[in-house]
Amino acid sequence: ETVRIRAQEEIQLTLAGDSRIDPAVLWNRLRDLMSSNLGLSREGSGLTAAAEQIAEIGELASRAAPASAGYHFNLELVRLLELRQGVVTAAAIAAGAGSRRESRGSHQRSDFPSTDVDTADHSAVRLTGSGWRSDRLAEYAPATAEAPA
Repeated sequence: ETVRIRAQEEIQLTLAGDSRIDPAVLWNRLRDLMSSNLGLSREGSGLTAAAEQIAEIGELASRAAPASAGYHFNLELVRLLELRQGVVTAAAIAAGAGSRRESRGSHQRSDFPSTDVDTADHSAVRLTGSGWRSDRLAEYAPATAEAPA
């Protein structure tokens, strides 16, 4: 029940936001940023710049409102809420990519072109009160299919 009430309050705040901020423009900025700085080829300064720009886009998205203030079948509201989630996903990708100091698989770091077996563990990215945190999961074991007993 509390989650539903908080979600309703968030929708109320969103509808009362600034409708002059165009979510479509923010989506385009985010999409271009992801392609240019967080694609398959990455480098440290680009990742840092991307994280800063993602935060700026997120701040604008948090203040934006859909042009239409209706509750029902409001696709503009849906797109705005999706943008906010896209910003969270983009920030997590930037944090995870920025914490790696090696190239891995198809994701290449131009500033760290070698694959380092010692740091090739899996990692987990978490949002904490002070920002994004990336932890190595040295104990990670991939799931294996076992034959039924």
